[in-house]
This record gives sequence, C-alpha cells and structure tokens, in this order.
Amino acid sequence: MAIARLLLGLWLILLVGQARGAWWSRSSCSRVNCVWGGWRGWGACNHPCGNAGTQSRSRGVARSASCGGSGCSGPSSQTRACNRFCNNGGTLQSAYCECPDEYWDTCCDKPCKRIHNCRFRRCTSGTNQHCGRCEHDHGGEKKAYRLVSRGGHSNRVCEKLCSWRKDSIFCYPGNCPDVPTSCQCAPGFGGPNCLTISTKPSIIDCLITAEVDVGSSVEKVEISCADESNPVVYSNVVSTTVKIDFKTAFKGPSASVYPRKYYINDFKVGITEAIFQYIVTRGE
Repeated sequence: MAIARLLLGLWLILLVGQARGAWWSRSSCSRVNCVWGGWRGWGACNHPCGNAGTQSRSRGVARSASCGGSGCSGPSSQTRACNRFCNNGGTLQSAYCECPDEYWDTCCDKPCKRIHNCRFRRCTSGTNQHCGRCEHDHGGEKKAYRLVSRGGHSNRVCEKLCSWRKDSIFCYPGNCPDVPTSCQCAPGFGGPNCLTISTKPSIIDCLITAEVDVGSSVEKVEISCADESNPVVYSNVVSTTVKIDFKTAFKGPSASVYPRKYYINDFKVGITEAIFQYIVTRGE
C-alpha cells in the first residue's frame, strides 16, 4: 500500500508538471506586422472634363498586426486628377469647358448645326445655332451675304446680296434688289447684269464725199448724211471713191441716279466700233 501511494503521488506530480508546461506554451506568441492588400481599381472620374476632375482607389488590410507587431503604414486610399481637358480648343473651367465658335456641350465635343455660307457659328445647344459672321464679309457694306433672322432665331441665315461674286449679280448700270433675282437696269440697258445696250448712239455729224476722176483733176461732191430719218441721198456724180466722215455720241446713265456700288471699280460706255454700209444704185 505504501508503494501504491508513492506511485500515485509521483504520477500526480508529473501530470501537474506537464499541465504547467503546456500553459506556458500557449501564453507565448511570435510578433506579426500588418500587411496591406493590393490596390483596388481606380473609380470613375467625378467630372467628364474641365480642370477639377478626380478619381480614387483604396486598399484593405490583408493581415492585421498581432503580438505587438507594427500596424500598417501609409494611406488606405489615393486620389489623382482625371479628365482635365477640353475638346476642340475649349477653355478649362472648374467642371466644364467654355467652348469656342462652332462647338457646344459640357466638353465642347458637339459641333453646331451647319449654316450655309456662315464663317463663324455659335450655339449653346443642338437647336439654337446662329451665325456670328457670314462668308465674304469685309466690313461695312462690303459683303456678299447679310445676316437675317429666321424662325424666331436671330442671325440664323446668311442671305445673298448683289456682289462681285460669280454666283450673284451686280446689276450695273442699274439697281439691284435686296435679294438678287433680277436687275432693274437703267434706261437703254438690259440683259444679264445690265451689260446689254439697247439704245443707239446719236449721230452728231455725217458727211459723204464722192470723188470722180476727170482726166487730170478730181471732182468732189459733198453730201450730208446726218439725217437718220432719210437714209437715201441723191447725186448725179458716179463716184469712183467714197469717203465718209461722221461723228457720233453716246450718253451713259446718270451717276447720281445710278451711283456705283463698292464692287464697281470703273464704268465706261461709248462707241467701240462703227460700220457704214452704202449701196450705189444708178437711176434710169
């Protein structure tokens, strides 16, 4: 019995010793530092254009610190600039673009609707386009088109004017209507652009000299031909040579009634060619 008690006491001591050793093992640990996870993708930009757009991304802790380890250092999120631009030469604003001529919308990526013969278009939407200046506008009255309103919108159409251009009319000498359709020509003029003369020139003086060789001398007979109403002239001289001397005049339109437009550099009218036809008929 004594031996049994002794063995039991030793066994209990061993068990207690083993239990104490296991407790010390569980209460001690290794130092573990914090570890970041990878960065997530960049988020959407908060503005489509301008000079204030930003976007962010974040990351989480993959392993937390333990047993006195160091915590994670550095930010958990990042922010960067984005979409800081303007299309078609627009000017950067805080969250949009100030558009140049011919473009509109937040980022100036949409063109204004076309206006024929317009040099500079402006608009702030897809329907309110207007023209700032028409083609071939040289200031003042020197222009081939003028701006007119249409459909309740100002400066919506470039309307053709009389001008120097081949696709228009200049009507001189004469007057041109506001919208060039046909010319109001000065009296005595007509045709395209009033360049056809329909009035005959006036004969101021006309003298026919009939010459006849008579041996050693020459006989001359002078006959007036200034009377246009009587084209027949009689004479008993059978001429061998006929000389005609005549003076004519043509009076152009009045400059005060038909003043020159800016696109008319010069205007001259007169007789450039004269043809005299005569027929000799011998009477019985």
